[in-house]
Amino acid sequence: GRSSAAATTTTDDADDPRDAAAALSTAAEGHEGAGALKDALKAYASAIKTLMPHLQIEGVVERVEVLMAKAEELKATLAARKKAGTGAKANAGSKAGTAGEEPSG
Repeated sequence: GRSSAAATTTTDDADDPRDAAAALSTAAEGHEGAGALKDALKAYASAIKTLMPHLQIEGVVERVEVLMAKAEELKATLAARKKAGTGAKANAGSKAGTAGEEPSG
């Protein structure tokens, strides 16, 4: 049968999509740390796009799920920040009572 070692040997194409996606998600985390959330979101989206055609490769599905979760988190953060204006952290608790007032999406 196929050993798991076979999956880790280099594939025909020189640049592994996982490497590209890893680089993109690292870049995204850098943007996130710098507060450039929109750029971070773009980088996560690119990483996901890069991995999508390669879901059959071992470990890729898990990575895509992680990236999507991070992207969703970022979207929520951006939405909250937009709503709160500049004092996002101070106002974090105030959005509790507003649930259900606006359509999500």
